[in-house]
Amino acid sequence: MEQELLTRLEAQDAKLDAIYTSVEKTRRYFLWTLIISVAMIVLPLVGLVVAVPLMLQNVLGSVTQTALPAHIPTDSASVNTLIENISATAQMLQ
Repeated sequence: MEQELLTRLEAQDAKLDAIYTSVEKTRRYFLWTLIISVAMIVLPLVGLVVAVPLMLQNVLGSVTQTALPAHIPTDSASVNTLIENISATAQMLQ
């Protein structure tokens, strides 16, 4: 009876070791799946954080360079003179 009990305990111990090995392999599999999944989400987001401002800078830079023709003044004195000329023209048309 006691010998049979010892044999069963040894068999259970062997099965427990096999289960532990299997669980550790599964844990490592899930860990790497999590790491790869996070990398597939985070890395493109980091790339967007860097790429979008650069793209916007290029697009808006080209738009602002072409938006104001060379004959439109940008300094305040010339702008004030232009406003006065427009106001005078508007008064003459009334």
